[in-house]
Amino acid sequence: MRVRSLFILSILGFVSIQGCNDGSDSRPVDDLITPLTDCFWLEYDKEKYNYGLNDSGATVWLAAYSLPDEGARITIEAAFPYSRFMSLITYPVQGGTIDALADRDISADSGSTNPFIEGNPRHDPSRRYLVTIVSGPPPEESNSKDGNILYGGPSGAGGIALMVYRVYVANFGEDGSGGVGLPRVTLHMADGTTVQGEDACEILSLGVEEPPFNLPPADVYAEVRGSYDPSRNPPVFRATYGSEFRVQCDFYGDCSGTPEKSSGGYNNISTDYMYSFFNRQHGEVVVLRGKLPETPKTLDGTDSVFMEKQLRYWSVCPYEYYSTATTECLFDEEIIINEDGFYTLVYSRAEDRPSNATNECGVGFIPWSEEGDGLGIAEGRESNRDDGYILVRNMLPAPDFTQTIVNTRVPGDEAEVLGEYLPKGKYFTKVDFEGLGCNPWLAIPYDQM
Repeated sequence: MRVRSLFILSILGFVSIQGCNDGSDSRPVDDLITPLTDCFWLEYDKEKYNYGLNDSGATVWLAAYSLPDEGARITIEAAFPYSRFMSLITYPVQGGTIDALADRDISADSGSTNPFIEGNPRHDPSRRYLVTIVSGPPPEESNSKDGNILYGGPSGAGGIALMVYRVYVANFGEDGSGGVGLPRVTLHMADGTTVQGEDACEILSLGVEEPPFNLPPADVYAEVRGSYDPSRNPPVFRATYGSEFRVQCDFYGDCSGTPEKSSGGYNNISTDYMYSFFNRQHGEVVVLRGKLPETPKTLDGTDSVFMEKQLRYWSVCPYEYYSTATTECLFDEEIIINEDGFYTLVYSRAEDRPSNATNECGVGFIPWSEEGDGLGIAEGRESNRDDGYILVRNMLPAPDFTQTIVNTRVPGDEAEVLGEYLPKGKYFTKVDFEGLGCNPWLAIPYDQM
């Protein structure tokens, strides 16, 4: 099937770059000794660049760069942010991870503290670290986390690489960087000389003015989507496997086989994902219920030490499937837990939002885009406006917490593995859901959905 093959190939180009602010207790950070090099980083502005499966719980910066000679390397000096999570990840330009350093894997400088290590103080102002970026892939027999080394500089002069810096859930009162600004960059030339500031940017940077992003050919997507509706009634949440399997399963209805687990694109490898498709033809209101794993409560900045929980971070995000634009996500600390121990979320258009889909009635709200799948972004095409798509993130599960997406192994085992942590969905009309009154969750227990 030529259309199917083309769609599989083209959807491999989807970019998955996956930001909330506020730590009234933050203190000044020790001065860093190198000049600020903001010129190295391009902020993934969520309003300007609303594509790429962005998570509104995170702030993201990227740098496309090229090393000037064979033996060059980069060091970045920075301070750990006042936030829930941070990471540095390198990618080839076509997507697929080269190497990664998550916050807890980074050693602090002498005299400083890593605030993301369990039991460490969260607000110590001495929080500096240094990471070295070197050429090529990580050696097979080496742990690149030793010595704060991040592999992924392009191999050889003139090669191109991409580095993404993520900060999740900055404390109250802080900016997206978690109150510490951006990492400072020093270029170390092969002859031993160093270059900093604007001069380093001039040598390294490639003049990239917006994040890279490819859409599948609109004609191919439109033909495939026009022949098959990927939604289910009741909704089904699936773990993410390779792009080819997802196309086979969601757009051709064949979910058989044992594919490899994969999220593809420029995904955050500290995170695992599950997703579901929806269609308003089944009902203009979707209700989701499930258990929320325990996560650190860091937003108000009052915790004196960092404590790991079942997950580091959990979020639920609505997207336009084709354009990959989002409306507004909800992350763990924004979720209301009902008295039965489960959350209740409503997913609908703003005009269809039931009057009882409020915090006061124990119901969170996720806005369904008016543009549906967002196909209208392509010239001459109209969006499938009834389509909906939701992605749920599980970040850094604790070793003893097994009911998480990371432990799924084959398509269809999600319910067995996640148990009550797997979201269940049910379609309603607006009128029918409002008829359940305030605290509507009482009428829709999880085990009866």
